[in-house]
Amino acid sequence: MIKLIASDIDGTFLRTDRTYDEELFAKVYKKIQERNIQFVIASGNQYNLLRSLFPGYSDIIYVAENGANIRDENTTYEVNFFSQTAVEKIFKALDKFPTNELRYLVCGDKVAHVLSTTDSAFIKESEKYYKNISVIDSYDQIDDNILKFSVNCDKDKTEEIMAPLRKELDGIAEVTSSGHGDFDIIQTNLHKAAALEILGEKLGIELKDMVAFGDGGNDIEMLREVGLGVAMGNAYPDVVAVSDDRTGTNDEDGVLTYIDKLLK
Repeated sequence: MIKLIASDIDGTFLRTDRTYDEELFAKVYKKIQERNIQFVIASGNQYNLLRSLFPGYSDIIYVAENGANIRDENTTYEVNFFSQTAVEKIFKALDKFPTNELRYLVCGDKVAHVLSTTDSAFIKESEKYYKNISVIDSYDQIDDNILKFSVNCDKDKTEEIMAPLRKELDGIAEVTSSGHGDFDIIQTNLHKAAALEILGEKLGIELKDMVAFGDGGNDIEMLREVGLGVAMGNAYPDVVAVSDDRTGTNDEDGVLTYIDKLLK
């Protein structure tokens, strides 16, 4: 029995132009509510940005920052952050790369932090995914609990850069790709699947009673662990490999059309 439906956002729920069929969503969401199913957005993005995409839908729960921050408009279900020791080790690992190879945000519970010396184009692009960004002159200015690091590099160098980071940060953090030259450094064993399990415990819903949609590397655990994992038509091959089914692409509103048929 389906009790919860979770969807990734970028490359999954949203079209390439970052819109979605609002009329179709209203229709599908009515079906979801009529069946007492919980709808969840599970994303690496910031909570405030995710919430701004769905005005008027106060019942949606957001698994933000790749699982570190679980909340809705009225309730904080779980927030997990790195220890200061872990943060310092991550900074040390990132600092080994030339500044022209890596650009990153330090994602806190309050805001996302970025150095003023960071490429301005990266900061501007980041504003699409992070509603609250603080531009600072030194990381010593950060007074925040750190949830994750969001890193960008040249697409063809992603694996080359991720591999040594995974080795150096083993046991401290996990390095997970979100595609297109972007990857996150997240807390160990705290990914979208783990967050859904935590949320499920609080709501009385088991993973086997959940459906999830995704397209990228940071969706793999989620699609593998839920009862029905659905890969997008534009999903990466390793995502398709762990999924139970497949739907249309994000530009074809694959999530909404699939749910619409599923709840006939």
